[in-house]
Amino acid sequence: MKKILIAVLAVVILLVGTGGFYYAKVYANPYNRTAIAVAKSMNATNQDITCNMKFALDPEKYEESTGMTLYDDEKAMMLYVNSLLDKTAFELNYKQAINKKNPIDSKFQYALNWLYNEEKLLDFMVGMDEEYFEVLMPSIMNKTFFVSKDDIYKQMDLDLKDFDFEKYFKIIRNNRKLLKAVDQDVYLDILKDTFKDKIKKGDSVNVVMSDGKKVKCREYIVEMQYEDTLNIMKDMISEMEDDEAIKEYIRVTTLEVLEELKDSKDYKAFKIEKNHIEEITEYFENEDDFEDVYEEMIVALNEMIDELETVSDEVNVDYNVTYAIDIKNDIRAMKMDMDYGFIKVDYDYVMNSIGRKIDFASYEDNERIDIMTLMEKDEDELYDMAEEIIIDAGDKVIANKALDSMLKDMKKNSDLLPSEYSAMLGTYIDEFQNNKGTFIQDLIDTMLYSMKNPYSYDYEEDVDYEDYDFEDLELDYDFGDLDFDFNIEDYEY
Repeated sequence: MKKILIAVLAVVILLVGTGGFYYAKVYANPYNRTAIAVAKSMNATNQDITCNMKFALDPEKYEESTGMTLYDDEKAMMLYVNSLLDKTAFELNYKQAINKKNPIDSKFQYALNWLYNEEKLLDFMVGMDEEYFEVLMPSIMNKTFFVSKDDIYKQMDLDLKDFDFEKYFKIIRNNRKLLKAVDQDVYLDILKDTFKDKIKKGDSVNVVMSDGKKVKCREYIVEMQYEDTLNIMKDMISEMEDDEAIKEYIRVTTLEVLEELKDSKDYKAFKIEKNHIEEITEYFENEDDFEDVYEEMIVALNEMIDELETVSDEVNVDYNVTYAIDIKNDIRAMKMDMDYGFIKVDYDYVMNSIGRKIDFASYEDNERIDIMTLMEKDEDELYDMAEEIIIDAGDKVIANKALDSMLKDMKKNSDLLPSEYSAMLGTYIDEFQNNKGTFIQDLIDTMLYSMKNPYSYDYEEDVDYEDYDFEDLELDYDFGDLDFDFNIEDYEY
């Protein structure tokens, strides 16, 4: 617990301290302007962001990244998969409205759409508002599953509904005197030394928002290697290790947080005992004890870096990032391409709204199902609900345009495969397309039967031991010189 608390505070220090420093600098060069835009976006409480993700396989990098030979059949399969991935995209839309006073009362939606040929194949959404957590799959069912926050808090035995988080954030942010004692230039120089030659000014572009509006921006290109990211973290941790000013900031700020927890009795919201707060306070008041905790934090951070280094040994995760920044120094778009071994991923972000009122998707016509109530239903009620969901989903799958388009392309592009696979795949697709309704109905029937009869194969009923007369059972085995004669009548049973 102590290490986690200190690590979080250390990160806050770097973000708040360097963030304030960015704004004090002029931004005539690419590095400064990009730094300002990044810091500004991190402070935005309201955001609407769309990310379009595209995947592709790179046969040329297969052997290099896996150490295995790529044979002709496997290469043909990768080319075939790429022909389908070319029309496939995963679209992520993230919306948030942060309540700074009480982050638990914030609102967000996280929607993932699987698209094929720009049509929706499948989707999934999770959301949170002041009262509920919600889960939806709009493309296959008109239902919203939810659980109230109050029920969650009861299960966790927490009382956070009226907890004032903002006053603790203020304690962290407002300790300016101690923060100014930290030599922020040292940490900024680490960033500058890494990025100053890697950020280049690009073209003037128009970024198209989700509502069709165009925003004029300037692009900045960052070329990064995974090793660069690790080196930044290593250098910052190394500086923090002997930085007495940061140590004092963490120690004093943590003591102020603990004092407020104790005086306000806010610790009760987390079901923490007062004596536990007092024990931690004593630890931080004793400079020798705090030094031990701080050293443990540095060791833990270095161990984390060691773990992250193993990733670069296994796969190539270098990447290029292009930011588009508007006249207000808001990042309005970001493109990033990364290689995970022989898998290439392109990310295309658009910041539709920053710091403005967010329009959250609404599904008011959906049937709402309380997950806590659902857990109290009997098997028959659950089966009836599952039957309704599965049948409804089956109807929507049959009518899904994206699925039809993908199946057509699977057959059309099958000539990329070896002939024996191509002919077989084409036959299966034709059979499915011509009998789609029957196939889906059979699948639904099978699923419902399995749910209704989870243990449908009864071994006891299949074997009637009364049909066997064990008294007449006689086995005689002769294994060469070994004569084994067994008669069950010689044994009592």
